[in-house]
Amino acid sequence: MLISEVESRIASLLGTRVEARYNSGRTAVHGDIGFAFHALDSSLLDRHTSETIKDALADLPYVADVHYVGKFLNIRLNRADYVEALRASTVLDIDQAGMRGMPVLLEHTSINPNAAPHVGRSRNAILGDTIARTLRALGAELTSHYYVNDFGRQIALLLVALGPDGVHSVDFADILDVYVRINAQAKDDPAIGEQALSLLAKAEAGDTATLDALREIARHSLQGQLAILNQLGITFDDFDFETDLLNSAELGEIEEHLSEKNLTHKDEHGRVVIDLTSLGFDREEGRYLVLRRANGSSMYVLRDLAYNLRKARAANEGRNIVVLGEDHKLYMEQLDLVIGSLGEQTPESVFYSYVALKDGKMSTRQGSVVLLSEFIDQARQLARERVANANPNLETVEIDGIAEDVATAAVRFALLRNSPSSTITFDLADAVRFEGATGPYLQYTAVRCASIREKASGVERRAITEDVSDAMWDVTLVADQYERAFLESAARLQPNVVCDYLTRLSKAFNKLYASEKVITDNAADDRLLFLVERVHAILEHGLGVLGIKVPDRM
Repeated sequence: MLISEVESRIASLLGTRVEARYNSGRTAVHGDIGFAFHALDSSLLDRHTSETIKDALADLPYVADVHYVGKFLNIRLNRADYVEALRASTVLDIDQAGMRGMPVLLEHTSINPNAAPHVGRSRNAILGDTIARTLRALGAELTSHYYVNDFGRQIALLLVALGPDGVHSVDFADILDVYVRINAQAKDDPAIGEQALSLLAKAEAGDTATLDALREIARHSLQGQLAILNQLGITFDDFDFETDLLNSAELGEIEEHLSEKNLTHKDEHGRVVIDLTSLGFDREEGRYLVLRRANGSSMYVLRDLAYNLRKARAANEGRNIVVLGEDHKLYMEQLDLVIGSLGEQTPESVFYSYVALKDGKMSTRQGSVVLLSEFIDQARQLARERVANANPNLETVEIDGIAEDVATAAVRFALLRNSPSSTITFDLADAVRFEGATGPYLQYTAVRCASIREKASGVERRAITEDVSDAMWDVTLVADQYERAFLESAARLQPNVVCDYLTRLSKAFNKLYASEKVITDNAADDRLLFLVERVHAILEHGLGVLGIKVPDRM
């Protein structure tokens, strides 16, 4: 990234680093790059005039002029030289992130095994998978983990509904309906809920038949969930099962530690409870964590603590990341206090907001959901119609293949383009459009680049344009920013930064495409073709990290 070299030179001169920005709009009249020096001491600026700074940049051929406007330092660039310097640079220097070889443990998705994934939960899976792809692209040794909740009230209610041998008599697609019915019945009849809890107590006490039945239901659901997630290119390295934590050594270690520090007591109901005020928690809401019921069976909190202890130790000196819905913020604050008291690393939590329906958030408990499988099917059908209209001569099998890639791009990009903390109202028809801030629009731009390159391969390549036009310059400046955007996205664990960048790059490129011809009179302009090549390389890399394939045509 060329702007980084300018930043480094100025930082060496001033003794402090100030981030440069590309000027746009009205500020562009002062220069192409700007530095805001308002926070710097005036005496420092007095010693380093525009002339001294220009001298420090003298050996950079693309720096044409340096001058101040108040406390803004502006640098005018030589366009032709800057394009040539960009040509000599790499698309991305991954070693700047310092992550090569770093061990990373990333847990995400963990859909309760009582239903097929819905669009809201798929945001967790797509976000987690993209973070994994991003960190791997920077050289991290990352393992992705899926925590299978195969022990708890929800899975026990399914066992009540299906019976010990009934799981294979119901199709995975119907699991949600079964769960919604039994959950509604449990609300009207407390005995059903008590029956579910008694099954959990039996399994934890060593009843292998009950435990095996719970596990079988969970695994049946897990296979169906993974088949759907795989349609979006989402895979996992390791699966961690909650039932494997029952009576584990970590449970005893945690309870012994908390008891030695007098952090637990039995409440009026006979339950084992932690009072988190002893660990610095300062609010009444969330003050108490129940570890064991009065009958001695463990609560999910205790098992979660054991799992997090196990993850912290597996992460060793690397990073330990978890992707969670925003409704887990308080819960993770509670767990972090206990994990920290054990002297272990607390995970880096990436919280995401929800995908909204017109009547509110999606809830598996009430069944008011849009299933991901149905959503993908709808996206695929819309994509198929658009591709067929644009390419009426293509064979059906090829149209279907392109539609598959376009549908995946539409769903993934639409759930990634906003910051994780922003709520999304998903509009499928908008997401599948070939224009605007959509995945298919970026694919279309990449396909356009590939088409130009293919046509140019059969003609002479030579210098034709003498000047760098405004459209070419806009593409050049945006293209130089990919490394910064990618590294920022990785540092913040926010793929939306790359989404926004690729959209800006595509818009700049398509304006260039509309105003300049790369191939004229059986010859390809060298400078324009280079910009096509650079944009194509960036789009292929960026879309790959977002989990989006570039089809051969659209």
